[in-house]
Amino acid sequence: MTLTNQNDGTTVISGPVVDQAALHGLIQKLRDLSVCLLSLTRIGPDTATGHPPSIYDQSRPNPPGAPS
Repeated sequence: MTLTNQNDGTTVISGPVVDQAALHGLIQKLRDLSVCLLSLTRIGPDTATGHPPSIYDQSRPNPPGAPS
């Protein structure tokens, strides 16, 4: 996994996850560390650029209940 600090104070965690069970394990570890998960985005191998999209990408609508 790669941790990237963003200018807005958030940290992006990116990297391959082999299957759904591994993803759930990662999410559980984040929860156990009291990390606030703001967004989860799947990036397929054909769209991976090495830099995940910003969670504050203005071209995407806010999820229900998210602040504007």
